Amino acid sequence: MTAWGLQMNLSDPKTKIVTVHPSASMRQLINTELRNRGYQDVTGVPDLQSVLDILEKDMIHWLITPVLSDENLNVFQILRLVTEQASLMDLHVSFLLDSQTPAHYLSKAFDLGLFSYHRNIQTKVDVERELDGLLALYENLERSSSLVAATFLRRLLIEEKRTADLLRFEKSLFRLHSGHFKLFLSLAEAHLMNEEYPAANQLAQRSLLVAPELKPELTSLFAHYKSNIEELQTPASKQDLLGIKSCLLVEPHAATRAAVEKLLLQLGIEELKPFSDADAALKWVKQGNKPELVIFEWGLKEIPGPIFVQQIRELIGLGKPLTVMNKDLTERDMPILREMGVTDRIKKPIEAHKFLQDIIWLIHQDRTPSEPFILMQKIRQAMQEQDFEHLATYTKRFMDSPKASATDKILLQAELAYFRGQYRNAKSLAIEALKLGPVGVETLNLLGKSLMKLRDFESALTCLENAEIVSPKNVQRICDLAEVHLEMENDELFEVKLDEAKAISPESPVIIEVETKAALMHKDSSKAKALMQSLPSLFNIVSFTNNRAISLIRCQRYEDGTALYNEAIHAIPDEKVEVRAIL
Repeated sequence: MTAWGLQMNLSDPKTKIVTVHPSASMRQLINTELRNRGYQDVTGVPDLQSVLDILEKDMIHWLITPVLSDENLNVFQILRLVTEQASLMDLHVSFLLDSQTPAHYLSKAFDLGLFSYHRNIQTKVDVERELDGLLALYENLERSSSLVAATFLRRLLIEEKRTADLLRFEKSLFRLHSGHFKLFLSLAEAHLMNEEYPAANQLAQRSLLVAPELKPELTSLFAHYKSNIEELQTPASKQDLLGIKSCLLVEPHAATRAAVEKLLLQLGIEELKPFSDADAALKWVKQGNKPELVIFEWGLKEIPGPIFVQQIRELIGLGKPLTVMNKDLTERDMPILREMGVTDRIKKPIEAHKFLQDIIWLIHQDRTPSEPFILMQKIRQAMQEQDFEHLATYTKRFMDSPKASATDKILLQAELAYFRGQYRNAKSLAIEALKLGPVGVETLNLLGKSLMKLRDFESALTCLENAEIVSPKNVQRICDLAEVHLEMENDELFEVKLDEAKAISPESPVIIEVETKAALMHKDSSKAKALMQSLPSLFNIVSFTNNRAISLIRCQRYEDGTALYNEAIHAIPDEKVEVRAIL
């Protein structure tokens, strides 16, 4: 168990389980079977109030209960708590149903996040059967709780013959979990049940491009509905499988570009914008277009890959998948590429089957991230956007991930401390991460930034320069180095670094920020004011002014400190009244 709690995992014997039943003998029957399967923490209680009493003191991971209610409490109130309270996000609820349970209860329960339901459990054999089925399903679905719940909801919709609802559900589920190729079968069956044969056929054809091993099951499925995959080769309409509306493709080689275009169109992407050169692609994005997926060749002629990555990230943000294609890049290159903003890589030459699987996996990870490096991108995006709800969700998922190393988790805690302004804590955690090793460029970078905030510029310079050796051409880090030289009054080196950053990304906001800081320090308020006009946010300028002024005043340089405040106040654009008030 970590400081973040034990994540729900039915395969973990430490999973905390509470069973509810008014009958003591039934509780004993269920609990004995659970303990026989290795679960170490199983508690039986007679009513839902006892569940609330436990939740006030401890976490529950799995609650197994009939649909009970009394005057003050019912099971739907428990489900609402799970939905509304982030601290209960790992509580999974399973219903024990009898013949008296109203049918509409289940639909309502799934709306509130029900995990599973089990009918007419009365004997030991019944309990064994249901647990066998649930645990086998959990393992077959790669321990995905959401896919398990989806399986039970699918059964309910089929039982109730709600085929239109089933189709809507399967479409949503597929887009959320597009990396699970078995969902092709469920979605195809939903189309067939609604007699949408052309759409089912088109889906089958596309699924065979990605997962040819599904052909026997698809053939059997179509035969069951008296339809034949081979008979319906030309679908009536284009079907969007991934929910991706817009994709930017930058590939200088015409034959490769055409091959990739064809494959992406087979996935049903609505707007595909192919470019042979990076300048034209950037111009298209600067016109206000926001692609949901970017695929590009690393070895671009006009703009080197590292520069293109940073420029495109400044335009589209951190949250969209950005995949590099290249024949030479390997997994060893990925830590540096990811620091720049690359999400994934696709190896050339392009193989249709592997390419489609990679793209579907990438979209799946974008929507339901589980890989630590993608979770980290999502966390940084949430920090940048001050999105505290997603920040909490992704942070917990990262800290619970068995794929994230101890060093990764300490580094994340260091980044969170830095984000909260706890710079001494960030420095200590970054040093702890360095001691655990291996020494990563992101750790050196964060330590350098923390030391800058603590105004230990000589140490910060050492960290940032070492990071720069490992991963050059990072505009943000070059600007940090420029700022260090500025604070150390090395104006010549400041200009060198500023020119270096401008050569990579001349319009970058981080460059304008560091130029603004220099103008304030050099008492050029008119230049600072002009620069501030083009900045989307003045938060970093206010932070810099406050941090430096307080430091000057602590060193008894009172006039310099107040002069800096005055320079900043006069430089704030007239319309930024609230920023001036803060200063």
